[in-house]
Amino acid sequence: METVAQKEWQGLFEKLAAEKGTVLLLGATDTGKSTLVRYMITRLVETGTPVSLVDADIGQSSLGLPGTISLQTFHTPAEVEIFRFEQLSFVGAVSPARIIPLVIEETHRMALLGKAKAEITLIDTTGLVAGELGRELKLGKIGAIGPGRLIAIERHDELRHILTSIEDIPVSILKPSPMVKVRSQEARSRYRLSKLAAYFASTREFFLSTRDVRIFYRNRPAGMMVLQALPGTLIGLNHGDETLGLGIAGELDEDSATFRTPLTSLHKINRVILGDITV
Repeated sequence: METVAQKEWQGLFEKLAAEKGTVLLLGATDTGKSTLVRYMITRLVETGTPVSLVDADIGQSSLGLPGTISLQTFHTPAEVEIFRFEQLSFVGAVSPARIIPLVIEETHRMALLGKAKAEITLIDTTGLVAGELGRELKLGKIGAIGPGRLIAIERHDELRHILTSIEDIPVSILKPSPMVKVRSQEARSRYRLSKLAAYFASTREFFLSTRDVRIFYRNRPAGMMVLQALPGTLIGLNHGDETLGLGIAGELDEDSATFRTPLTSLHKINRVILGDITV
């Protein structure tokens, strides 16, 4: 489907092409952040400029999987058409509300990886902007990452409580595209399930001893949380901080874990991340 650009997008594209650097997007749900990001990436790579995308929208990721922060560096329009992630960080939830420090930390880490690979890094974010939680999350990301520009998409003034705290960072304020469709919670849930169904279409069952891996929950050793993890819980299969794949838990206890995953080998897996997502 072809994206119809708003007239303001051309001027913004010219700014990004000239400034380079790191750009972070802000906006509530259904404001068209992901659509704008994809348009900008396409335009920029057409000029020969590589672009890294950090998709930190853990609930409605367009690049990665539910519950993850994902990264890809694009060099050609053909790569944008495929739109497939290269690296993942599983944070274990589809809402950042209870894991704000973890989301900030992992978004920052992925942004550093992206900046090392491209002249421009775009960071897409969740739609959590309301209230003190939204302010804490967004200002935390801005403080950690230090973007050179912010793109704020707002219908009215729902980002005011965030933007009034910003100093010395240029802010481009846009209205949502009239083509943006508002999706129900049910539609959002179906979208997540469809992405997971495609990812887990072909899996194998594996067994791991807890002597060989460390198990974490919300960035801390899981301890007895292992015993509370239900069959069907989504898990991250990591080598250090990098998530090499996701799995669906079977039986978990203090000594071992069984799960299904599309991965063909567990050779590098030394860490298992428990999440709050069940499938």
